[in-house]
Amino acid sequence: MGSSILEWISKQTLLFDGAMGSVLIEKGLKSGECPEEWNLKRPEVIRGIHREYFQAGANIVLTNTFGANRIKLKSYGLAEKVEEINRRGVELALAAHPPQSGELFFVAGDIGPTGQFLQPLGDYTYGEFREVFAQQALALAAGGADVICIETMYDKEEVRAALEGAREAGGLPVFATMTFQRSRRGFFTM
Repeated sequence: MGSSILEWISKQTLLFDGAMGSVLIEKGLKSGECPEEWNLKRPEVIRGIHREYFQAGANIVLTNTFGANRIKLKSYGLAEKVEEINRRGVELALAAHPPQSGELFFVAGDIGPTGQFLQPLGDYTYGEFREVFAQQALALAAGGADVICIETMYDKEEVRAALEGAREAGGLPVFATMTFQRSRRGFFTM
């Protein structure tokens, strides 16, 4: 886009896109299939979804990379394709916006949770999580993302590992969101 997303959010409200996973299901994603692999196998569908969100007025689209970290991709036998899937995810989002439109748009490299737990509840160390997120963030930055968006995390330590990993992506701005569970006593993370 040319100027930083941080400059623009101080001047005006920017609109994010909507759901990706549920739209992919509508487009034929099967249960047990890796959504992020569609960046490689069905790029026209991914580009089309991004295009529809831009046409609907979104200023920011999230790449189809929510689960494109090495830990999650390993469960699909795709751990060696982290860089390729993430770079392609950014390329497809960038290609979905008409170059002469003149409208304000940004591409957010999407990072979701690993789906695993840190020790002592799980098998992974904090350092391993940080390294996994750094690998993904670097690939998103290399693809041309304007911002890294860490989303839907439940564990504050996983968010912290993702933030530290994302810092290794060459100084891109980082947005982070968390999911909280509601209980009788209020809203809590894990």
